[in-house]
Amino acid sequence: MMGEIKISGLSELAQRMQDIARKTRNQSARKAMNVGASALKEEIKHRVPILKETVPHRRKGTIKRNIRSKTKVQRNGQVKTRIWVKSLSGKKVSAFKQATGKSAALNPNDPFYWWFVEFGTAKMPAQPFMRPSFEAKKEATAKVIVQTLKGDIEKAR
Repeated sequence: MMGEIKISGLSELAQRMQDIARKTRNQSARKAMNVGASALKEEIKHRVPILKETVPHRRKGTIKRNIRSKTKVQRNGQVKTRIWVKSLSGKKVSAFKQATGKSAALNPNDPFYWWFVEFGTAKMPAQPFMRPSFEAKKEATAKVIVQTLKGDIEKAR
């Protein structure tokens, strides 16, 4: 699942960005995208379905605690931000297996099941939280990104 926000028609802003140094330009772009991503992450966290009570193999709020974002500036100047639900590392999975002797699927801290919640299964209806959040906040996120960029460009001049 991937959503995209493309901001176009900002030729004047793009020209101003070209006028400032590459390092400053990349820092400004990364900062603007992170501000937008944090607003979108908050919306996603607000919409995540949470268990009513903790059970032996699932903790309340596991998905919510593992929502992450990362912004990268590519060599061609393109800036991309990814928001995802982070699963446990191989080390943590192995440590759990060794400590308890149980399957990794029974680890209460592993949000691997977020996919089942978002898209549903044959026996469980979907409870989407990522897609509706993205659709609800994409215009507001784009505005925040543009405003942050404009402010940083004015400071850099």
